Amino acid sequence: MAHLKDLYGNPYSLPSGATAILEGKNKNSVVFRIETIINNDTITFIPDDVLTDTFGRIHATISIEQAS
Repeated sequence: MAHLKDLYGNPYSLPSGATAILEGKNKNSVVFRIETIINNDTITFIPDDVLTDTFGRIHATISIEQAS
């Protein structure tokens, strides 16, 4: 789960129709791309095996696109 904030630390709600994808690669260099659920300022995702089969931190990016 990720909570979005603006520059001032206030909750930032995404526009209606926006989509978000969590993407990156794990420590074994296996690439992942996970669809998310957006609810106001919260982006939720369900980790899959690629995120849980290695220990340690995994660097990832949340890509947000607006429908229009």
